[in-house]
Amino acid sequence: MAFTDLSNTQSMQLTNALQVWRGVGSARSATYAHRGSMKWRTINGTDYLLHVSPQGSQHSLGPRDPETEKVHDKFTKGKAESEARLKSLKEQLKQAIAVNRALRVGRVPNILIDVLNSIEKAGLKDHFMVIGTNALYAFEAQCAVRFDNDVVATLDLDILWDSRKSIKLAVTKKIQKEGLLGILKKADKSFELIDDQKYTAINSEGYMVDLIRPGDQDLMRDEGFPKSLSKLPEDFWAVKIPTADWLLSAPKFREVVVGVNGKMAEMITVDPRAYVIYKTWLSKKKDREPQKKGRDFAQAKAVADLIIQRMPHLDVSQIHALPFDLREQAKAHFPRE
Repeated sequence: MAFTDLSNTQSMQLTNALQVWRGVGSARSATYAHRGSMKWRTINGTDYLLHVSPQGSQHSLGPRDPETEKVHDKFTKGKAESEARLKSLKEQLKQAIAVNRALRVGRVPNILIDVLNSIEKAGLKDHFMVIGTNALYAFEAQCAVRFDNDVVATLDLDILWDSRKSIKLAVTKKIQKEGLLGILKKADKSFELIDDQKYTAINSEGYMVDLIRPGDQDLMRDEGFPKSLSKLPEDFWAVKIPTADWLLSAPKFREVVVGVNGKMAEMITVDPRAYVIYKTWLSKKKDREPQKKGRDFAQAKAVADLIIQRMPHLDVSQIHALPFDLREQAKAHFPRE
């Protein structure tokens, strides 16, 4: 078996930590809904209720009456309660992170956690998905197990950009100022692009991040697919792989992963069933490097075993996004019905 269970203590702590982490996210949303302030202002002898945005702009909600007084009281109470709850949960999160670290609940590289959180803070989380070896961290977190070290070891992070999705204007403005490289530098300021490989950034520890995008199946054509998030001259220039469309069309898999230092981040990756199918296909490609083919097959087998033993609710036959011949190749990993 290519994986082992976390101890009961580790598993219980993981469950508790994830509850706190999700609670912080919920509390942040509630606080965001109460952003700004409300106040009364007298104009020509009449009191008006004003909502003041975080940027200082003001919007009148109408003259004082029983309804606007209810709006004011509800907002004021809700703001105080949401801020108090967020503050409390943040303290709980600090404790959870410390216990995660002490019990060695997580083993995801800290830099990966920092990169995922930096992308989320930039508002780009739903525009990227992790593919390749690092996806295994999400699968093992879901089942409170650990894959064998030789299956997950890597210093590369492949992120697939869904360039078909439009990005919110506010996020776009931020990207034009910083670029994706600037966002990565917030995780580790030592990240720099490789001169002759603009789709790869590398930090001082040798950790590499590759930006991948979908492209036309015809390598000579590439209409309609943007190649960079920003117009900055020194930013990522995504490399296209035609098979990226298969992965973008497959169901998504979301899970919170835990770093060596106990910190947490949400990872969006491909459904484990699609992962098995795709990795099996890679392992059989004639032009695939021999050393990679063996690892591809081992990873496909490890995830297939995890699905069979810990995620039996996932019906492999329901993955239709990948071509039929790929799905047929992967059947060898699963017992016949």
